[in-house]
Amino acid sequence: MIDDLRLILNAIAQVRRISDSDEIGPENRYHAIFKLHSTVIFPALDRTGLNHKWYDPDTTYEEDVMSYVGSLDKLEKEVTGVLTAMMGGF
Repeated sequence: MIDDLRLILNAIAQVRRISDSDEIGPENRYHAIFKLHSTVIFPALDRTGLNHKWYDPDTTYEEDVMSYVGSLDKLEKEVTGVLTAMMGGF
């Protein structure tokens, strides 16, 4: 489980780098981020029993990405808290 929690945190960092990149267009950014969600983040969450929900405006690529990336703060705090508790507060 610890490996999955670390995997989630690393994937969140990757999502943020993709989201902040000026070198990737909106459609490619959308596909790269949601590929990470479906291939890395969601499966790891499923294995840990954690859940992540966000509002999907389902309008433009940019708005969908902004909504998803904005929801990662809460997930990151939750995963960090679980990981910290499992490691005895370290």
